[in-house]
Amino acid sequence: MLVLWRAYGVLESRQVGRIKFEVMEPMTSRLLNHKLLFLLMLCCAFLSTGCQMEYRVVRDGWEEWRKSVGAESVAQIAGQSDFGAMVDEDAQWGIMLEAFNGPDRAQRAQELILKLRKQFDLKNFWLKRAYGSLMVLHGSFEDRSTDEAKDTLVMIRKLKVGRLQPYRMAMMQSLAGASLVSDNPLDAKSYVGFYTLRVGHYNDDMDGDRREMAEEAARVLRTDGHNAFFYHGPVNSLVTVGLFTDDDLVPVEQASGFMVEGYGPRIREIQQEFPIHMTNGRETIVKEAGQTKGKMPCSLVRIF
Repeated sequence: MLVLWRAYGVLESRQVGRIKFEVMEPMTSRLLNHKLLFLLMLCCAFLSTGCQMEYRVVRDGWEEWRKSVGAESVAQIAGQSDFGAMVDEDAQWGIMLEAFNGPDRAQRAQELILKLRKQFDLKNFWLKRAYGSLMVLHGSFEDRSTDEAKDTLVMIRKLKVGRLQPYRMAMMQSLAGASLVSDNPLDAKSYVGFYTLRVGHYNDDMDGDRREMAEEAARVLRTDGHNAFFYHGPVNSLVTVGLFTDDDLVPVEQASGFMVEGYGPRIREIQQEFPIHMTNGRETIVKEAGQTKGKMPCSLVRIF
């Protein structure tokens, strides 16, 4: 899934269901039993109600585009999911190797995948976002209790890097909400979690295959020295340039006094080279109520 950068759908989120656990000091056995019983009751109540997240769209003018790339909900556009979500019964399972936090999480996850591919010849990687973390998973199994799943988990846990076994704590995790990482370096899906600048797209309102056109455009841009990619959605095939992380976003104060994320120097530099978004090889004209409003600028999207 490819999602629009938050500048075009600014979101606020707050936790509305939360339980705080504290370390208890040593106490008598009787008092401890009462405390544990009370804590157990709280846990049961928590599991029965779930950990809810509330999302509110403050400003969003990209509803049609959101539908065109296959996103169906605000939470999906926000790239949000949570560990407490109900597991899809039809979802497959993968082996979680590591989870990364921080603004460089996408880059660190990508580096880990490249290292595992090179060092152990592993394939079939997935990335999953949860609570701001980016999880790296390997494999896909319909049932985590099968011999194949168990044997693969044992193999992963035994992998050695020098004298260490860094994945000895690997565990099964639902692939619900996860994105498969492509092996094609031109495919934007090879860089799940990164931001990239959308410079154009192809759709079925043209002669020829939109997928082939987008892939060829990415190859031509690569020949010209640009770090270009293609991305195939259900309706459009996008052409993008550059890879960025949260470090490339800068705080910008609006006239209302609210702070939003804006484009940093690296993004603006590429945006100056590609100022106008192209549709089927032509400049995209923005119209509203039948009147021309101008040309559509290139904008940032997140790969997921």
